[in-house]
Amino acid sequence: MTSILRFRGLVVVVAALAATCALVLAEAQTSGAKQVLPAKAPVLVRQLPEITDIRPKDPDGASIIQAGKPFSILGRNFPAEPAAISVVISRAFTPVRSRTASSLQEVAKLRPSAASAARLDVLAPASLPAGRGRYFVHIVTKTGAKSNAVAVLFDAGHELTIFGCVSDKNNNGFPGIKVTATDPAKPTPYEAWTDSSGRYALRVPAPFTGQVLVHRPDNCFDCTLITRNLVNQATDIADVNFVCKNTTLVVGRTVTRYNEIIKGVLLDGLPGGPVTNDYGDYQATVPCGWSGTVTPVKTGWAFSPPSFTYSSLTQMPPRQDYIGAALSYRISGVVRTSGGAAIAGVKLNGIYPRSTGESNVTDADGGYAVSVYYGWSGTATPVKEGYAFSPASRSYTYVVAAQPNQDYVGTATETTPGAPAAAGRAARARGGHKAIASPKTLQPTR
Repeated sequence: MTSILRFRGLVVVVAALAATCALVLAEAQTSGAKQVLPAKAPVLVRQLPEITDIRPKDPDGASIIQAGKPFSILGRNFPAEPAAISVVISRAFTPVRSRTASSLQEVAKLRPSAASAARLDVLAPASLPAGRGRYFVHIVTKTGAKSNAVAVLFDAGHELTIFGCVSDKNNNGFPGIKVTATDPAKPTPYEAWTDSSGRYALRVPAPFTGQVLVHRPDNCFDCTLITRNLVNQATDIADVNFVCKNTTLVVGRTVTRYNEIIKGVLLDGLPGGPVTNDYGDYQATVPCGWSGTVTPVKTGWAFSPPSFTYSSLTQMPPRQDYIGAALSYRISGVVRTSGGAAIAGVKLNGIYPRSTGESNVTDADGGYAVSVYYGWSGTATPVKEGYAFSPASRSYTYVVAAQPNQDYVGTATETTPGAPAAAGRAARARGGHKAIASPKTLQPTR
């Protein structure tokens, strides 16, 4: 019995010693672990930012971000400087199980508006695909460290379409005009461009409150209504139209060099074919960016400059005047006898000289030359005492070309200067001789 008790006591002692050794060994191992971990693990945690939550939440408790609205990322180890961190919104292109940033496809990269070690405030983009979708959010530090990726729902909301047209007052559409819708709550405007007929279709989130604007493509494009305000618009809206003009003016005057008004001048080449009024003025509306050559035209007139060319007008050009001169045509010829001898000093009544070098009186060679205005009508009559002329006169109707070879044949008449006196003298001479001879004939005979 005694030996049994002693054996049992030995077993208890041995067991106690074994337990003590195990406890000491465990403590030694625990102590060794505590000495190793603090040197590495905390350093790793401080280097990698960690997302723990994203606010707000939807009614089901899932994190949700909404187009154009702010959201917050909660976590730890974030850089406190907004410029030192990027918030990446991604979509999974493969099934995401580990939620690692490397398995995601980036669709937007944002900068937080505010940052601290435990929170980032971010504004969601306004231009992600419409409707609701499952996205992931992770952050990347300036040093390249990436956080874990957290799943969120993105809600772009319901969309509506704004339809309209940009045209002139005659309903001619302007193609290629930019139209935008601006929501004060969203930093990025929605935009569309008019088609070849001037129509546009602009898709925006619903409900929409903001402005629809037409953007001027140049400085001569003008609209009576350049903006349209919409308030809490929830459904598609049609006929958001803008009546515009994309034009500028071309003006000027036509006068002579003496500043005399020339009316009725056609400005050929300008849209609408304007004609100068009673004051010699003209004006024309041309499309913005218009190019063309303008030529002043009036029958019987020549102008300086003969034409003027405009190139890509985007504003009203300086006044363009034209100096006009009436066209004239020369009537000329020679006056001779039937034997071909020149008759000088013959005056052509009915036509008169208008410039130096011209005369309506024949010169020593029997020649004359006089200019008349385009369209002139009248009669020229040669006159010289003691002569008759063939033809006796020449008539002209609406002269529009030079009239050369307007010749006349002159024939001396009985009343040619000097002829009556010579005849009288001859008669008197003949009469004197008779008076002297007669007494001799009648003397009595002795």
